[in-house]
Amino acid sequence: MGVAPVPHIPTGAGRANEPHPPGRAGPPNPGPGLAGPRTVGASGDHLGGRGHPIEAALVAGRGPGWRAAGPGTQTIRVRFDQPYRVRRVWLHFEELAVARTQEFVLRWVTRDGQPAREAVRQQWVFNPAGSTHETENYRVDLWEVTALELVITPDVSDGDARASLAEWRVA
Repeated sequence: MGVAPVPHIPTGAGRANEPHPPGRAGPPNPGPGLAGPRTVGASGDHLGGRGHPIEAALVAGRGPGWRAAGPGTQTIRVRFDQPYRVRRVWLHFEELAVARTQEFVLRWVTRDGQPAREAVRQQWVFNPAGSTHETENYRVDLWEVTALELVITPDVSDGDARASLAEWRVA
């Protein structure tokens, strides 16, 4: 499964002083977001659905977030043009319509040629009757990062749910 290129996101996107959509709390002190020169790609059988491109999750104010066009595990990969020190990862997921158990894995890659290392593996049960949002705020100390990968399995029971990501911030 290859990686489909996504348009370059402007440097400085996601800065703390950008307004957050009304009615939804933003990341506390999000830092520069996914700032600096980078390339973003996504892989999977069903990439961004109509009106839900990956930029909508990575750049504040760009829309309702990213949503896959169809069911199945999806991978979002952010490559940095220069090694980057990651100290914080903030993720926000939203599911208003489908009860499901989602799993995501966050991996990081360094320039030393080693395989991607797993930083976080997390499951969350969404339920339209009350558990509709998952927000994770990880403090990490990852050096010489050349890429971050977020692998989302939208339904661990292999249902027809689509992967989605409301927001992803890195500092």
